[in-house]
Amino acid sequence: MTWNRFKLRKLTDEEKEVFPDDVEEVWDTPVPDNEEDVLVSDGEKIWIDNWYHDGEGACLIEAFETEGLYWMSLPELPKKVLK
Repeated sequence: MTWNRFKLRKLTDEEKEVFPDDVEEVWDTPVPDNEEDVLVSDGEKIWIDNWYHDGEGACLIEAFETEGLYWMSLPELPKKVLK
């Protein structure tokens, strides 16, 4: 499992033709799937948060600022062993 950094970048000229006029930046790195619970870290603490996006934008539910934070998908649960 690898930590992914939340990082924005300015739109290219080609992207400006596709995105609405009010959009100036896009995510430069992979982001979680919509409504995915993920591990998040600021380099000092780790917590579980939920990534949410709609037509207005994308964000973490608990963290107001995502720039510079890191995220990682939660590991899969172990398979339940029946005795």
